[in-house]
Amino acid sequence: MVLDASDDEILTGYRFGDGLVSPMDRGGDLGVESYSFNNPVVMINPFEFGVQSLDGSITTNCGRTIPADSIEGRPVVLSNKPSSWNDVVIYATQMQDYTVSGFRSISQFMSYDESEIERLTAHYACMVTAFSNVAELYGIANLYSDPSQYMQIWNYTNTHALSDEEQTVPGVVLGGTPISTCATGFTNYCASRGSTLIARTVSSPAIASIQNEINSNRPNVLHACLYNGSAHSVTAEAYATLTGKKTGETRQMIGIADGWNSSLSFLKYDQSYYAWTYGTTFSK
Repeated sequence: MVLDASDDEILTGYRFGDGLVSPMDRGGDLGVESYSFNNPVVMINPFEFGVQSLDGSITTNCGRTIPADSIEGRPVVLSNKPSSWNDVVIYATQMQDYTVSGFRSISQFMSYDESEIERLTAHYACMVTAFSNVAELYGIANLYSDPSQYMQIWNYTNTHALSDEEQTVPGVVLGGTPISTCATGFTNYCASRGSTLIARTVSSPAIASIQNEINSNRPNVLHACLYNGSAHSVTAEAYATLTGKKTGETRQMIGIADGWNSSLSFLKYDQSYYAWTYGTTFSK
């Protein structure tokens, strides 16, 4: 568990599992005598944390001691990282606080919301929902006329039921989908429906590439994980520049079907906010 006093929610990271050891405890095991409160706790990757000492070395919970400047890129200081999806998503109910310019979108907006998916199928997985939006946009499936297609996508993409502890919605099976096989699975699903649509997944897509797909009237499915381990998939269908009316802050954002609501939301797509990102594109 990582606690950060500069973060509003204090808890900025956690991991559950047998035999896990905190960076501080591991440092003690390795003979590191003490840490100042000013020594940053950093994340090397989503599974490895470390404490940076005054000499520039980082002692990690995996038992490694490495120089900070040897890490490709920069270790991630957890302070001020988004700890909730509410920190990076602007919902329709918040849009009165922003001025929108440069709006572009695909020709049709599609967004199945979570409650409707659960009502129709008694299941929910964010990636399956995102792919269902794509299937609807390409005329491959419509869940209102045939809800069983949701479970077809679920099965083709190797989506699995979450553990009993993670089943938090009574009467609904919540699931997770591996990114490694989702594109192939969705391509095979489309083929089973007589469609030649091909899905491809890439790591860390640039915002320009997402915008290019939208300019070409093609949706994307974006997959991202916050540094606290919370992962989510959404359908990217628009982009715009939003300016806060109170703050004056201006940034480019991706317009998304967020998987929870039926209306358009906007995602702050800054790579530094996320432990990892992937994008799935579609072509015929």
